[in-house]
Amino acid sequence: EWGQEYGIETEVVMINQNETQQRVSAAVEAGTMPSALDMGRGLMLLLSQSGALEPVDALYDEIATINGGWLPLADEATNPERYGGNRYGIPFSLGGNVLFRRNDLLEPAGFTEAPQTWEELGEMARAINDPPNVYAMGFALSNVGDANLTQVMLQSWGGRIADDEGRNCTIDSPETRAFLEWIVPLYEEGLFPPGATTWDGAGDNVAYQSGNAGFIANPGSVYLYLVGNDPELGDATRYSALPAGPAMRLSPADANVRVIPATSPHKAEAAELFKYLASEEFMEAYYANAIYGPAAEAYRDA
Repeated sequence: EWGQEYGIETEVVMINQNETQQRVSAAVEAGTMPSALDMGRGLMLLLSQSGALEPVDALYDEIATINGGWLPLADEATNPERYGGNRYGIPFSLGGNVLFRRNDLLEPAGFTEAPQTWEELGEMARAINDPPNVYAMGFALSNVGDANLTQVMLQSWGGRIADDEGRNCTIDSPETRAFLEWIVPLYEEGLFPPGATTWDGAGDNVAYQSGNAGFIANPGSVYLYLVGNDPELGDATRYSALPAGPAMRLSPADANVRVIPATSPHKAEAAELFKYLASEEFMEAYYANAIYGPAAEAYRDA
């Protein structure tokens, strides 16, 4: 629509977000980066450090006037202090996981409330595990972004991958060992689906949507599927915050951003496109179909 309105020939290429890093890395090497694209904040950080992205500070401020200002998390996620003094992305959504649970299985087993701790979730999982029909722990243990939930679990036990400076590995600790003493028996008892160690980014989604998982953590894509395709399973599902560990309760959230490559031959046009996409009308339609939540004040009601 934007291309037609402004007389600009526009090609949109859709890729799975789990393939973004691989596709972008190949494009950087080949010198074939697109004129503009969207990505997660982590990849934006990586590319900004190598000079592959165009600073968008002025555009960021201009779009803030269009959308009533950024929500605090979106603003902090693009904070120039994190990226060498510049902003490199225009936030368009915020995402984080909530816990999905099969209430139709848990309630007959005597569990009517959401688990407050991961240990409690483990006990609930043991009560409803019924392989091969239902594997209670529908959490990815593979090399995909969804498996980062395991790191959140570790941190809720007080374990750390590295120190605050990111220079020293700190994973070998009593807290990490305590976490492993909780999760390893659950795996050995067969509470995780057999394919969980090799799932792609949709593995947990498919497991829940097919009725084979008791718990998953998801930002909203499975919810949208249930609404449109399986209202019966939707009615049987309940939602809550991620549980707490012995040390703390963590529910991470992050921003998705639109960026302009430093090699883009159409930087001015990309900026105009980003302003067009930032309109309240467009973003309302986007959020109605997206798995993420709003990034700016004007989008709250969406």
